[in-house]
Amino acid sequence: AVERAFKDGITRQTVRLALVREGKSTMEDEEWPGGAREMYREAGRPLTEELLRMVRAQPPMKELSTDEADQKETENERQLNKMLPPDVKAEDIWDFDGSALITAKAAGGPSADVCAMVFPNT
Repeated sequence: AVERAFKDGITRQTVRLALVREGKSTMEDEEWPGGAREMYREAGRPLTEELLRMVRAQPPMKELSTDEADQKETENERQLNKMLPPDVKAEDIWDFDGSALITAKAAGGPSADVCAMVFPNT
């Protein structure tokens, strides 16, 4: 859904994920004794990192460029982005509430990078 929306021109999206422990269901009342920190550490961060590893937000080909070298470079970037996984890094914003910025740097260059803000307590 994220990739389809991107292809339709929606570059800023809100994705809400149910934060549940492994082996639990969303139908059960979930208690997080460690609060937002535990929610982030046990569910929010792993889910978001995996989502960003899977998403390929490939920008459209440069249609206006007539330079053959630019077109070849763009095609090489696209191929790298398809073949190689992105480098995913997490930076905590506030450690007490579990908020973070998670970035996936595409192998083919910054035009296909993806970022996510994580707010497990909302």
